[in-house]
Amino acid sequence: MNKKVIKIFVASPSDTKEERESCLRVFRELNKGIGDKHGFVIEERMWEHDTRPSFGDYSQAVISEQLGNDYQVFVGIMNNKFGTETKKAGSGTEEEFDNAYSKISTKDEVEIMFYFNDEPVRKSDLNTEELTKINKFKKKVSALGGYHWTYNGVHDFECTFRQQLTKYLLKSHSVSLNETTKGNVQFEVIRAKLKDKLNKALQAFSSQPIIWLEPVLSNTNEISQNPDENFTKRINISDLIENPVSSIINAPPQFGMTCLAHHMVCEAWEKGDLWLYIDSDEAKSHNINKAIIHETEILGMKVNTVKALILDSWNNYEIDSLKKLKTISESFKDIPIIVMHRIEDTKFLREKHDIEIERKFNQLFLLALPRTQIRKAVAEYNKIKGIGAEDKLLTKVISDLEVLNIHRTAMNCFTLLKVAEKYFDESPINRTDMIEKVLFVLFNMDGLPRYKTKPDLKDCEFVLGKYCERMIKNQRYSFSREEFIKELKSYCSEKLIDLEVELVFDILIANNIIVKHEIEFGFRSSFWIYYFAARRMHSEPLFAEYVFSSKIYISCPECRFRTIVNPLFRFIMNPLFRSNVNLLKA
Repeated sequence: MNKKVIKIFVASPSDTKEERESCLRVFRELNKGIGDKHGFVIEERMWEHDTRPSFGDYSQAVISEQLGNDYQVFVGIMNNKFGTETKKAGSGTEEEFDNAYSKISTKDEVEIMFYFNDEPVRKSDLNTEELTKINKFKKKVSALGGYHWTYNGVHDFECTFRQQLTKYLLKSHSVSLNETTKGNVQFEVIRAKLKDKLNKALQAFSSQPIIWLEPVLSNTNEISQNPDENFTKRINISDLIENPVSSIINAPPQFGMTCLAHHMVCEAWEKGDLWLYIDSDEAKSHNINKAIIHETEILGMKVNTVKALILDSWNNYEIDSLKKLKTISESFKDIPIIVMHRIEDTKFLREKHDIEIERKFNQLFLLALPRTQIRKAVAEYNKIKGIGAEDKLLTKVISDLEVLNIHRTAMNCFTLLKVAEKYFDESPINRTDMIEKVLFVLFNMDGLPRYKTKPDLKDCEFVLGKYCERMIKNQRYSFSREEFIKELKSYCSEKLIDLEVELVFDILIANNIIVKHEIEFGFRSSFWIYYFAARRMHSEPLFAEYVFSSKIYISCPECRFRTIVNPLFRFIMNPLFRSNVNLLKA
């Protein structure tokens, strides 16, 4: 079948690199999805891919000539820069917009979609002259009869752009807005939303390739020492999606339960079934039913169309978690519930309870990845990042997993590959060295603004360690941005540390070490809390004494905290250390 080519021109100043990359991701997804189904393919027109060095009247004229005027959709994006003035306009982006608008004037068919970033920025980052130019341009767009859109950061842009472009493409292909079958607007918009959530879950670090690795799901926790044998005996996830039954999937953190949850929701939707994803951390037991109804309404659906519910981030340590499951089980008796049971939690102390849930659940378990899946991770990652020879890289990753004594999970593989981007050699590394290298890579990213001072790693470990000590002692693991920054600034002031705390927070957010849960933030994985807390124990004997005397590390079933802290035991038990602690107490 000959496919219709839809050319989309993307115009924007230099500070929108991430938004432009988002456009490419959306184009690729739509080409594989509705493009295949409806017989069209998107072809991007972007200066970084479709121009070459040359001479002409002026540089923008050269670029415009090479990009051409043959496109059906014009996408304009502006962040905080307006751009460099040209002979014909205030910036290259404005000149490209003027060219697109002239097509409308000549009755040429073109769709103009313009987006302005409305994400809050610090006052010190604002350029009032640039802002004035942008606001003036906004007024120009409106005066010409244009309707522009504001977005709140890169993630919001990608999600919004995917949905709006999907609607436009399907409408331009005369697909009925009222149909409820696969391939229509409603189906594709929901698909885009679900896909966006999956992609966000899959990306552990910024600039990480988005790669789906099917985990090993088993009906027994009696695992073989040979991961390949576990793989051959696995339960097919597709069977669970085809015939959902109430189940509890058990696994420690980092085994990819959230990714699996979103994957199953996406796959179920592909076959025409609505599975609803609910994060247990973001709902209380008294309003869990309202949260389910609200999530259904967001998708434009009704509760009676839900074929299965997934309750993620659940644990059996807290009374409220058990109440949530009990409420859902009683309120939605005919809907299978898939529970993603986190067998380790940042809340170290367990609560006593007498709550009974009258529903039978199959017990399932996520196991370690086999070599074939690790090879897939290495191959896909290496294809994009070009780290080195695939076989040597695979050997290195597997060797480090064994030396570090950490599980063969997708998260751990991608962490090691992230380190290998800058530090690839064939010698093994120890656990602390690996984590330090990960942090060093994150805090020395090439994408940091040149006018920013790169945070010193040791300073970061100190303030974060002290903050994690505070969280552990208070048993509170969520915080606001303002609270986090204020607290870290006080630590810096106390020790006369020169550190841009706001930048530290932004780096942790950008790399998903800290994530947002509705209003407040928290560490995505308890692993980071344990690591920074363990580093804190080195410098603060009283906190080390508190950890061991309270035995909070015993409540960590997967023993991650213990594997980091155990090397400190001989130091902690040293008589000299004990005497120093007693002096400090006195």
